[in-house]
Amino acid sequence: MTTSHSRGVNALLQELFADPANLHAMIHDRQALYDRYRLSPEQRAALDEGGQEALSSVGAHPVLQMHHFMATNPAAPDFVSVKAYLPLVKRHG
Repeated sequence: MTTSHSRGVNALLQELFADPANLHAMIHDRQALYDRYRLSPEQRAALDEGGQEALSSVGAHPVLQMHHFMATNPAAPDFVSVKAYLPLVKRHG
């Protein structure tokens, strides 16, 4: 469930690949991107840290966590799939 606390981080992650400018900013100017989505310091830290635990702590939807992983790991699209990611979510929460 999206709450007001997680709405901004989920909107950013959802729109990472929808707008090429967002993906570029995620790689080259994160603070400007975070400012545009009005993210809290906790959300910014979680996105900078990455990883399932950090992203979950700020309410990032599991599927959208994949968007973050693919955006911050250039080789990820070559080997990431929903089928491979779902067991990780089930195993690690």
